Amino acid sequence: MRTIARERPNAASKITRDIDGCIGLLLEFPEIGRVLRQEGLRSVRQTTVRGFRIFYAVSNGQLEILRVIQGRRDFNPNMIRDAA
Repeated sequence: MRTIARERPNAASKITRDIDGCIGLLLEFPEIGRVLRQEGLRSVRQTTVRGFRIFYAVSNGQLEILRVIQGRRDFNPNMIRDAA
């Protein structure tokens, strides 16, 4: 996001607002994201917004954002395991 903010500040602001809006939606409807199928990550869900992947978990009614990564980036399950 820092690179986008440096090169295109207006786009970065829009992306940030959209991600914040998506997180607000997740607070109301945490089941909308798909469950990851990787072993050890079955309690983690994912949704996307504007090309960014939001990984999160819900436990005891609490939403925890684990990681937000650019969708074009190669997915490595350890990125999420390290955050969980």
